[in-house]
Parts: sequence; C-alpha cells; structure tokens
Amino acid sequence: MIRSYIAHGYYVIGFGPSPAFYSLSLESYHPIYGNINDYQSIFDISNLYDVESIVSDNCDYSLLVSETMSNLMRKPSLGINAAQLSNSKLRQRILAEKAGIKQPMYSYCNSEEDINRFIKLVGKPVLVKPSDSRGSMGITYLKTSSTSHEIVKSICYCLSASPSGSCLVEEFIDGDLYTIDGFLLDNSLSLVGVASRERTGEGRTLTREIFYKSSVDKVFLDKCYSFLLDIATAFIYTNGHIHCEALLASNGDLYLVECTNRGAGVFTSSTINPYVSECDINSMFIALKSANNCFINRTQISTNLANKRDASLLFPSLGSNGELLERFDLDSVKSMSLVLDAYLFAKIGRPLPTSVDGPSRHIAIALKTSDKREVDNLMNEIKSKYVSVL
Repeated sequence: MIRSYIAHGYYVIGFGPSPAFYSLSLESYHPIYGNINDYQSIFDISNLYDVESIVSDNCDYSLLVSETMSNLMRKPSLGINAAQLSNSKLRQRILAEKAGIKQPMYSYCNSEEDINRFIKLVGKPVLVKPSDSRGSMGITYLKTSSTSHEIVKSICYCLSASPSGSCLVEEFIDGDLYTIDGFLLDNSLSLVGVASRERTGEGRTLTREIFYKSSVDKVFLDKCYSFLLDIATAFIYTNGHIHCEALLASNGDLYLVECTNRGAGVFTSSTINPYVSECDINSMFIALKSANNCFINRTQISTNLANKRDASLLFPSLGSNGELLERFDLDSVKSMSLVLDAYLFAKIGRPLPTSVDGPSRHIAIALKTSDKREVDNLMNEIKSKYVSVL
C-alpha cells in the first residue's frame, strides 16, 4: 500500500511501532515511531505535515483510529460508524440476526454461570471469544463436559484479549472456514477473493494456511457474493474493503463468523487480493481516501473478480518454542519467484515463541500458488537455505 501511494505521487508518513516501517528504504517515505492509539500525536503530525488523508494498514484498531481521526479532521473517510461496527462482534451479531443472516447462536457472557447456562441451552460445544478482538486471539473451545476451572480460565483468556473487557459465547459449528473478501465503491460490491482456511488446534481455532484457488466453482463464488452483499447491506458498509469470515456447514449453508469494513490484513488486502482478482484495488482505495476518482479504472470493476489466479498465505513455524532464531534472510525469501511478499514477526537473536496467532506467529508469507506440493517444497527450501535456529 505504501508503494502504491508513492507511485501515485504521494509523500507517505508511516506512524506505528512495527519494525517493518523502518526497514523500508523508499523515497517519499518517512517513518515515525509511535503508538497507533496515540490520537494526540496523530493530530499533531497531521497538522505539521498538512496531510491530505489518514489511512489504516487494514488492522482492526488502526482502522478505527484512522477513520475517527479522518472524521474529526474532515479528511476523506470510509465512515466512522462502519469502523466502530467492525470492532464489535456483538453489534454485528445483533444486526445479522435482524437481517435474517445465518450465524451461530450467541450470547453476551461475563461469568461462569452465563456460559454454563448457554451450554445447557445449545447442548453442544461452544466458543468463548472477545467481543472486539481479531483472529483467534482470546478464543477458547469448550466441551459440554468442560470443568469449572476450564470455563473460568477461558473467560480470563478472553478478557485479556478484549480491549473493552467483554466476552461472547457462541455455539460451535463444525464446518469449513472461508475468507470472503470484497471491495465496495459507492455501495457497489465486487467480490475479489475467496479462500479456504486450513485450521488446527482444539475446536479448529488456529489458522496456519489460507488457499485461493482459481478452480473454485462459479456457483460457490456466486453464493459467496450474495452472502457478502446481504451482510454489507445489513451492516451499512458502503465503501472500501469488506472482509468476511464464514463457515460452510455440512448442509451447504454459509454461517457468519464476522465481517469488517476493512481489509483482511496488509498482505491479503494490499497484495493477495489485487493479485488474484487482477484488479488494482490499491488505487481504488487510494481514490476513496483522497477523493480523487482519477485513480479508479471503472472498466476493471464487476460483481465477480475473485480467484482469477491461485495464491496462498502461510503462517509457518520456524522452529520450536525457546529455540533461538539466529538468521532469517528475508530479502532472499522475497526474491524467490513464487513469493509475493513476506513479513517476519519473530526477532533475530531472540527465542521463538510457540506459534499460535497474532504477535506469536513467526512469519507470514504470501505465495503465487495454492498447490500443496509446491508450497511444501518452497517452505522446505526456505528453511534449509535462509533460516538458522539454535
């Protein structure tokens, strides 16, 4: 995204704590270290540089900050209400229920008694999750036989990952998890990417591999488009990225997990979706955030742009918990022919954490293939040539 802005003639100021900001060697780019929730600093920097727009990196809370500041400073915005809704799974559940969108049974919870009552109601395993966090952070799978200790532990784990200190409990639906991504331009929706997610762990809450296949059935793509359009309408999402996670149940129905008015993360929104859709989504996003429609090639836009090419997004482990990451040659990995992009979360010279989700992941790597054999061969090559652990 930064490179796209620069290509359109913008000078970019990066603000945040990520080391990736400072490893970029680009003209027309200046990184400033800071906390993305520091509204005062963002206000001061925006005034100092007289910025034209304030843009998020497609993460939950940076989206909320960017659209709040855009609204306050009268800069082009995708909508403050949409950004606030994107960070509330509970509000999403309420709106989806009103619109008749299929989703798991759910309830707000803040005690062991609440969860026990809900388990008795649904009579099946449940998920306890933060009402306002992303990915699988803070999520616990509970069985109908889970002990008091396990239930209380799940609440504490959930609260630790919830900025607002609130939890949801939902029925567990055993299905295949899909990512459904779109882009909205003045209420007009384009489907840009559909991916299956390979999950592990108890309750299958952890995602390791995400595959975009050009061979996906058109009937299924049409189903995904209709599902996403219903959600966008119910949630009043009108412009920008729209990222949905949905379960495909054994009966063929899609069930909503969550849907936000943001991208699916930096790699997916800014790299993978433009690649698989063959559409310059970054330029359309820049146009919306700059109110400059000359960046939009409307001949590219249609309802279904998804999965014209294969791709994958991986979160592999680089070693065991406690092993020291001695070397990772990121530049060489990025130069490999099948690699779209890569990002190293783990720190050189530091022990590796157990790779689970979010900050504990070792690396994210986007590839120009969804072929499992090619993926495995490439990862073996990366680990043998470009990674050293002690």
